[in-house]
Amino acid sequence: MKVAVRIALRMKVAVRIALRMKVAVLTSSSTSTTTSDNGIYIAIPTCDDDNKSTTQPGDNGQTSDNGQTSDNGQTSDNGQTSDNGQTSDNGQTSDNGQTSDNGQTSDNGQTSDNGQTSDTNQSGETSPTDGASSDGASSDGASSDGASSDGASSDGATSDNAASTSNDFSIPYDGTSIPPPPTTIDDNNNNSNSDTETSSTDTASGDVGTLLPSITAPRPPGMADNIDGEISIQTFTSIFTSDDEVFTTYSFVTMGVHEKSGDAYRVSARLYSASSTKPMDTEEGRGKPLFDKILVANRGEIACRVMHTARKLGIQTVAVFSEADRNGLHVKLADEAYLIGGAAAADSYLQAGRIIDVARRTGAQAVHPGYGFLSENAGFADQLSGAGLTFIGPPAAAIRAMGSKSESKRIMQEAGVPVVPGYHGEQQENGFLRERAAEIGYPVLIKAVLGGGGKGMRIVERPEDFDIMLESSRREAIKSFGDDRVLVEKYLATPRHVEVQVFADSLGNAVHLFERAGSVQRRHQKIIEEAPAPGLLADVRRELGAKAVQAAKAVGYVGAGTVEFIMDTDTQQFYFMEMNTRLQVEHTVTEMVTDTDLVRWQLEVASGNRLPRLQNEIACTGHAFEARIYAENTESGFLPDTGRLLHVQPPLASSDVRIETGVRTGDTISVHYDPMIAKLVVHGDDRADALRKLRTALASYQVAGVHTNIGFLSRLAASPDFAAGSVETGYIDKHRDELFPQPTYGAEKIALAGLALIADSAMAASTLAVGGKQSPWAATDAFRINSSAAQSVNVAIGGRQFRVETDSGTVRVLSDSNEVVSEFSGAQPEWTPGESGGDLCVLLGDRLCTASVVFNRASAELVLFSDGASSTFSAVQPEFEHPDESATGGQVTAPMSCKIVQVLVEAGASVDKDTPLVVLEAMKMEHVIRAPAAGTVSDIYYAVGDLVDAGKSLVAFEPNK
Repeated sequence: MKVAVRIALRMKVAVRIALRMKVAVLTSSSTSTTTSDNGIYIAIPTCDDDNKSTTQPGDNGQTSDNGQTSDNGQTSDNGQTSDNGQTSDNGQTSDNGQTSDNGQTSDNGQTSDNGQTSDTNQSGETSPTDGASSDGASSDGASSDGASSDGASSDGATSDNAASTSNDFSIPYDGTSIPPPPTTIDDNNNNSNSDTETSSTDTASGDVGTLLPSITAPRPPGMADNIDGEISIQTFTSIFTSDDEVFTTYSFVTMGVHEKSGDAYRVSARLYSASSTKPMDTEEGRGKPLFDKILVANRGEIACRVMHTARKLGIQTVAVFSEADRNGLHVKLADEAYLIGGAAAADSYLQAGRIIDVARRTGAQAVHPGYGFLSENAGFADQLSGAGLTFIGPPAAAIRAMGSKSESKRIMQEAGVPVVPGYHGEQQENGFLRERAAEIGYPVLIKAVLGGGGKGMRIVERPEDFDIMLESSRREAIKSFGDDRVLVEKYLATPRHVEVQVFADSLGNAVHLFERAGSVQRRHQKIIEEAPAPGLLADVRRELGAKAVQAAKAVGYVGAGTVEFIMDTDTQQFYFMEMNTRLQVEHTVTEMVTDTDLVRWQLEVASGNRLPRLQNEIACTGHAFEARIYAENTESGFLPDTGRLLHVQPPLASSDVRIETGVRTGDTISVHYDPMIAKLVVHGDDRADALRKLRTALASYQVAGVHTNIGFLSRLAASPDFAAGSVETGYIDKHRDELFPQPTYGAEKIALAGLALIADSAMAASTLAVGGKQSPWAATDAFRINSSAAQSVNVAIGGRQFRVETDSGTVRVLSDSNEVVSEFSGAQPEWTPGESGGDLCVLLGDRLCTASVVFNRASAELVLFSDGASSTFSAVQPEFEHPDESATGGQVTAPMSCKIVQVLVEAGASVDKDTPLVVLEAMKMEHVIRAPAAGTVSDIYYAVGDLVDAGKSLVAFEPNK
């Protein structure tokens, strides 16, 4: 098969390559390059701009009638052949089908006077034996399947003044992206002049990386020399042939630059790959229609994420939910929703049969698993296929292959992907594993074969600890995964975690979308990710992408996946760790830097379409961070927290700030599922810009009702070493003092907390008067005739108690020993009430202070959001007044102005000591009034909804004698 190609470098260098699969078609030389025995000829005319050309080099480098290079073989000025296709002395094509300088052949080896193919091959397809194509012309220097004018190349033919113009296919190439080829060039030198043909279905004997002869290229504009005087030229070179509506692309890449001479550089090129794709046949670039309806077999943030994209594409969605998620956000977003079981995941989201039944009943054509739950369950993928449903994910075989750490590493080793030195085999005897550990060298890492999330993972520093750690790993592995097999690997003392987003379709295309870094982890789980990874050498970055694509191709991958590598921080040597056969939580940072929607890509690929973009169409622009907002107590070892979200106010979304969430105010963080609240994603022009936006967004993120890690993330984003990109997996432990400082409580925030309680109490009382109208008689603003209007409240934070007093515009903060901590005069608080709290603005000294306040009535707490941070204060409840237990009768009184929420007893009831009697609401907090002693309730003075002033009797009580 003869195949002709025309390419352009970024510096507008036109390159022409003619080759025959397995054998060389053309052997020539130019004034600047000598002929290589492998028979690949590359000629480079240069252009100063799109409209100016220079003459192609080669006074002595054309082809004679037998395909060999002659001393005088030159092409005529018009590069045409005679009617009968005979070879002239200037090296044109003879009737035996040999290639001329224009490299163009018809079915019978003839070409017409104008260089177009004869009528014998007008179908537009390439013959498997001659490689020539017809049909279609190109002008202005662009390559086409048929003829060309104005000095352009057609099917490998170029006139003496051939030039590269703006129509050239010219893109930057990162050297990592194209999948391994089904066919390659044979680099056996003794076959360079063979006439043997091979069909398009043959498998060639060459390997990826076949070295092509050196070529001379002009210096790329604006590219500086390296220290050693060399530079890297990145080019993407393609050959397109068509057969039965399948396009095959053969790709070349320059590998280095040598022998600088003036402004010219000698370049080595290697065959990089060949891949076959089917063309798109719609204006939108899609060949097959997308699904009409899909079921999302997940919950929370990722279910909402999938549904948002589906809605944009006009695809209907079906939600499934558990009892705990009856009011979940994903349930509200879906077009249909179905209850599939109890709150526990095992009773609902892991019930494959129920999910498939819902999909059948609703007419869904496909199921998106999200991540977690069934997303990496090969059995579930098989069940869907058996039910006639599409699994929006990789093939079950790929899931199985990558699901086993030992099997996946064996596959990667065979595919040439580097793996961490270690033992990944089936022998599991203690003594055998101990010997392997000694061979590897300590420290070593014992990992569960089916592990994840840090379970079954043990670091062994010394040989004497190996047996103990091995048994511990096995116990944890059997409990977590039902399998106690382990592998033993070299432990990297200062590792970085780097992962590469890959995507593949069912047509043979595979690409990477650059790398991400997630090195800041707690409990072996990432909490902040970024793209691209900071501080990587350019060669390492390219190699990461290449190896990730190689890994995906090794298992016949289809869909979205992430190849995770562990990297030595000092040497940047990287090793395959595992492949996640699903969409990752952190896919959003990849979307931000590549301007893609990876969920849409999943839907396209699952529908049988080609990847929306090939490697040359994917660029990495700017930098992005993703911070995971969790309900967890960072001060207690990042333990998860649960509870009702009293208040959720994320930062304002924009093109550079994105919030991915599945909850809103009023929802509950349950013990049954992951405690993630949201993902905060930002994008900037560079890492510093993105990090600045992340800090700003975190400062405005407000969550009340549960502990969160927002404050910790803010400190992390402000850490100097993190800002410098000096990150690795042990970052938190090494920066513990910086990330977990001793808390300090400024007098201003204490004053704000006290003022908020006082203001809210006054507002509540004044607006809950008779008839719901404001009344001066219901006011609790401490107004007294001929007396100062002094008010006070007690608050506690960090184990310390403070009293905040206001009197005629003066605010004092006093310690628990009654010493004045700070005093502010001229304060005029402005309180704006809200649904669960309010906003406070007050002048304290010469500073105008503002705060948002949320009251948690259940815990008698308030959360103060001020200065980009949150502080949680407790409202100290005063002692309730009640009669002495020895008294014959008495009253239980209200400790403050309040509203009756519940009356729990009736008059005449006998009660024990501490029996709840009445529930009050004051300062948006609930307070339970209890019996001071065992006795009898003789009377109740107020009903539910009544307002009560401080000191008023609530219940008449007779203690037992």
